[in-house]
Amino acid sequence: QYGVIDRNGLFTVPFSLRLVDIYDFQGDMALSAQFNMMDARIKKQFGFIDKKGNTLVPFLYQDGHREFSNGLAGMKFNGLWGFINKQGEMIIPFLYDSVSVFSLGMAHVDYKGQIITIDNHGRTIK
Repeated sequence: QYGVIDRNGLFTVPFSLRLVDIYDFQGDMALSAQFNMMDARIKKQFGFIDKKGNTLVPFLYQDGHREFSNGLAGMKFNGLWGFINKQGEMIIPFLYDSVSVFSLGMAHVDYKGQIITIDNHGRTIK
């Protein structure tokens, strides 16, 4: 079970059997993981929670970046990476084998073995 206590020792996120990992909070959000039973297999899925443990971005993803940069977080869905916003909306489609975090409005992505640089709308930067 995981939970979160603040510096005063007060619980901000109560202990829960569903949360198996809670990463560092970045502002009011933290990447978190939970186990789900799917087709008789246990899978770890990632989403984002707030400081009270409420789900902000559903636990739909196979992996994810721990923080948002330029308002976007890289997340892995169906084996490929893309980017979502803080509301959980897909902004850049899940097309990539790997992605970096955004810095100065750009991210490096691996698209079918080729490393390219994209902007925060998914457009290739030459």
